[in-house]
Amino acid sequence: LFAGYNRYFWRERLWRQLRPIPRAIRGAIGRSLRTVPPHRWDTIVGTATSVMPKRYRVVTPGHKVHKAAAFLGAASADEMYRTVMTHWPDPEAVTGTAEPRTILTSPDAWPGFDDVVQRMMYFDLVTELPDDILVKVDRATMAVSLESRAPFLDHRVAEFAWRIPLHQKIR
Repeated sequence: LFAGYNRYFWRERLWRQLRPIPRAIRGAIGRSLRTVPPHRWDTIVGTATSVMPKRYRVVTPGHKVHKAAAFLGAASADEMYRTVMTHWPDPEAVTGTAEPRTILTSPDAWPGFDDVVQRMMYFDLVTELPDDILVKVDRATMAVSLESRAPFLDHRVAEFAWRIPLHQKIR
């Protein structure tokens, strides 16, 4: 609601920098980065950053390189977001059928936000929050017989958050 994930900041900026590079070139770079397995990237980056202060070191760099490589060939910032957020980049290969239509795969059902960051925040609100974060909180609290409350889900807080201009939320 308040643009607290750093992905809103760096993905939007990253897309602005990547967009001028032809998609075919970005895709080729991404494919070449994925030829090195994640554990090798961990070794390479770990060795290179071992002399850096701890706060600048990257945790699981191989996984992050592979994630970044996957979205380099994206046609739009929205496709880049979907690529990063999906657990199954090619669901047809896993299930043998086409991916079911959802809010993320149906651009005609998207709200009329002009800004990609607002769309990312909306998608997180209607998909990741109820289908991932709240489910995990619910299971964790039920496992130890606790009752949890999510105060930021109050509709008045959500309405207030959406009225704050985006430039005041990002950084």
